[in-house]
Amino acid sequence: MSSEFEENNKNVKIFQRILLLSLFWPLLIGILQLINQMTRNFQFVNNVTGLFTENVYEGRIQLLSGEPSWAMLHILTIGFILIRLYVLKRSKVVLLTIFIMGLLYIFSFSLYGYLVLLISIFLFFVIGRKINLKVILVASFLLITIAVLLPSIINIFGLDNYSVNRFDKFSDLASFKEIVYVDGSFFVRIVFPIIGFLEFLSNPIFGLGGGLSYLEFSKFLLLYFPDGVHFPEVYYNLYIDKTIFTPRNLFSKVLAEEGLIGGTLFIGFLYMVYKESKQSKLALFAFVLSLSIFMNFDSYATINVWMLLGLIRGGFFNEIGEKNNDGKYNVSLSNR
Repeated sequence: MSSEFEENNKNVKIFQRILLLSLFWPLLIGILQLINQMTRNFQFVNNVTGLFTENVYEGRIQLLSGEPSWAMLHILTIGFILIRLYVLKRSKVVLLTIFIMGLLYIFSFSLYGYLVLLISIFLFFVIGRKINLKVILVASFLLITIAVLLPSIINIFGLDNYSVNRFDKFSDLASFKEIVYVDGSFFVRIVFPIIGFLEFLSNPIFGLGGGLSYLEFSKFLLLYFPDGVHFPEVYYNLYIDKTIFTPRNLFSKVLAEEGLIGGTLFIGFLYMVYKESKQSKLALFAFVLSLSIFMNFDSYATINVWMLLGLIRGGFFNEIGEKNNDGKYNVSLSNR
């Protein structure tokens, strides 16, 4: 068993080095995007970002991704993997990388990114059924940051972009309906999953078929949410190209397109991963983080999430020497 520890310890070192090397350019560009967001003195970073993606969001942190929301997905998933690596190796380089990613995450002003983490924390308490002081402190810090620190920074630096303006909009909201209609992005992320579930209720056994969730989109949108048509992204889905509609929530998408048959298989797969995640608190949090991302994305191509689920199944987040569900000892990592 000792030889297995030594062999896998080398593999972890290789994994850590590859991960850090792959993060060098995205984080360097992210730092420049952050400076440009705060000072508007690094406009050249938009041209650099444009070398890697067609969609450049001026004054926002998107790393090298085509969407700022995807950048937050990378930061949350890979950042959590790095936290595990730091616990194992206590590497200063890993710690510095985690700090930089945390800084980019906080100052992204991405309500999507904040929401994914808050949902993960909520699910961690619900599924884990235990109060964890560290997780409570993280949630409290995040809430205070969103409610107090970030608005102050926005005022001090006079920031003005799409994400920042949302904070002003939310300060004037008085009802849930106003939240739904605060802007097109929020409307899409709240209403489109609901439409997906309505499609499932209309076709519960087999669903509408893979990739066909757009078939009943118009019917349910105009029936229950007609006021959202004025948003450009909704109008485009309704009148220009209906085929691009997706429920924006993988659970909703699977149920709408595959019905109870596909939904049962998907939930069954997740349950198998959940049983493995009970091996440790880190594994369980990785699992609920995956669930939270699935609730906010409907693409099967979220490679980061599949990597998290694979690492859970492989025992990456387990304590050294623990037995996995196959009765074998976890020797995938060593702290030496």
